[in-house]
Amino acid sequence: MPKDYKRVLVLSHNAFSKTQNNGKTLESFFQNWDKDSIAQIFLQPEIPDFDFCNRYFRMTDYEVLNNIVFKGEIGEEITDYINDIKYTERMNPIIRKLYTDRRKGSDRKGLNRIIHNAFVERIPLFISIREIFWHMANWKSASLIKWIKEFSPDVLFFQGSSCVFGYEIALWICNEFSIPMILELTDDYTTCLYRWSIIEKINKRSYRRIFKEAIKYAHKVIAISEYMMHEYKEQFGGEYTVLMNSINRNINTNEPQGIRLLYAGNVSINRWVVLLKIGKALDEIKSIYNLNCRLDIYTPVNISGKIKTKLTSISSIEYGGSLSQEELNEEITKSNILVHVESFNNKAKRITRLSISTKIPEYMASNRCIFAVGPKDVASIKYLRDNNFAKVVDCDDISKIRDSLVEIIKNHTLRKNYCEKAYEAYNLNHHPRITQKSILEIIENICTKES
Repeated sequence: MPKDYKRVLVLSHNAFSKTQNNGKTLESFFQNWDKDSIAQIFLQPEIPDFDFCNRYFRMTDYEVLNNIVFKGEIGEEITDYINDIKYTERMNPIIRKLYTDRRKGSDRKGLNRIIHNAFVERIPLFISIREIFWHMANWKSASLIKWIKEFSPDVLFFQGSSCVFGYEIALWICNEFSIPMILELTDDYTTCLYRWSIIEKINKRSYRRIFKEAIKYAHKVIAISEYMMHEYKEQFGGEYTVLMNSINRNINTNEPQGIRLLYAGNVSINRWVVLLKIGKALDEIKSIYNLNCRLDIYTPVNISGKIKTKLTSISSIEYGGSLSQEELNEEITKSNILVHVESFNNKAKRITRLSISTKIPEYMASNRCIFAVGPKDVASIKYLRDNNFAKVVDCDDISKIRDSLVEIIKNHTLRKNYCEKAYEAYNLNHHPRITQKSILEIIENICTKES
């Protein structure tokens, strides 16, 4: 990396993180960046990774609600954990209660649980109300302007989101401070999930309008998959490059004794339903072939009691909660097969169709066989299947899942072939040195053009 780093302001919903998907991706992009030359504005009530970055400014839905109803301030610089703990002191007690319930993860209560579930399901009315609140709120605060001026960024790196207000903030920063923008896209939010909803059609019309504006303004658009790049380029134009999450792992080529499957990722968007079927297939394998196999599931966020109960009702499934990156590496070493799933639910497919999971490059770097179950028209499944990086089952029939599992469980050579092909592609396309070099070149080229 150069001695003189360009000063990059990152705007995203999620903070830099060693465990959360979007936060992990951002850290992989800027892993070797000078700590004093990077800052982040984020829009979720999270605790950021202070080991990775020193400069944070946070604005949240809770502050927006507090601003509209009780005229409270929006946003503040987050400098350390103590500052974060004092975060709620500026809030009205009613908003503070919502925030406190939210921080309990799966133990959300009352109104907080209703709101959370509505956003997870992307209910159009709630999305619309949220946009109205952000539009009404005074988030262009003196403290935000002062904080950005003090950092004096050369470029804005915006991790795009499903929210119009996120793009409004990004474009305002670029215009207010006369800096170029890099737009990173991790998911497709342009497609309607509720096709018969008039409110959603209105929401998507507003979203696509500002999305087009952002792509037109952006000097470079980073797409998470080739499929996304080709579709968006045709629909919206723009200059693209494809980059995924990347990670550097110490490879252990020796598989453990026995057969242990590992799933490490979110179980949301109905992925847990597919995991359940894999567990049932393993139960059948144990009964029919007398092969003792199990699937261990680890998730970066708490899951609902209902989902946990259903998963753990299967004798071949064990649920282990969340892991640090170091703990995850250790569990992968103890595993023979790494599992990736995507839901067959039509609404879920519309969400994931152009996205490649952040854990795919991590799996490819791990020198373990990948077993994937999901619809053939979803990007993650297509990527693994088309390149022969994994044993792929593109239907949710338990007997077909069972037969495919038996094939790779019994055939060590087949597992090894999948490992070698995936690891070779990881080194060529997803290694951190490649990703970080690409980000550096993009930023240097943009800033050179602007100077």
